Amino acid sequence: KAMAEAGAGHIGKYSACSFRTPGIGSFRPEDGSQPFIGSVGVLEEVEEYRLETVVEQSGLNRVLKAMHSAHPYEEVAYDVYRLANGGRIYSMGRRGRLAQPCSLESLAGKVKTVFGCQGVRVVGNYRQMVQRVAMISGSGGSLLARINPEAADVVITGDVKYHEAQEARLKGMNVIDAGHQELEKHMIALVSALLEDECRHQKLSPEILKLKESPCFRLL
Repeated sequence: KAMAEAGAGHIGKYSACSFRTPGIGSFRPEDGSQPFIGSVGVLEEVEEYRLETVVEQSGLNRVLKAMHSAHPYEEVAYDVYRLANGGRIYSMGRRGRLAQPCSLESLAGKVKTVFGCQGVRVVGNYRQMVQRVAMISGSGGSLLARINPEAADVVITGDVKYHEAQEARLKGMNVIDAGHQELEKHMIALVSALLEDECRHQKLSPEILKLKESPCFRLL
């Protein structure tokens, strides 16, 4: 239970997944030990269960800490195996669909308003109707070459260089460059919340410093 509450055992849409195998464990407590079961110098055999579960690498230390805290044994016997399973796939961006299609020019205006941009740069046909949107916050210009033009009607990102824009246009891609900081600043609250949650699991008391950063560039 402690390991599951710490994040172990997630497979798809299921949580607290595990598998138990009964067996006989043997051990002899040596001098200086404080055995939970048995006596120093006496070989013990105990009916036990081998418990198997899965955990993402990012949460491994938290799960191991929970295991050690909950287990009554002085020395916990455990193994960590790296799996070759595909597992969860993370990407650098997200894809979605607008409730209603709109022109590229109209979407660029909405992006400018929503993200508080001083201005946006647009590559593509302003009048083309778009609905499938891909987004890479921060600096995603270097990733445009890896995007399948058929996967989205428009890509919203930042830091698009001249030649990257040229290549995107030749591939028939629509791109809205809303700026690095303008797209990334909205992640600060989310990342801060994730860090605070992780620190609580680690029983740490983080201090979050909130600074109001002015734009690096100004349009004249």
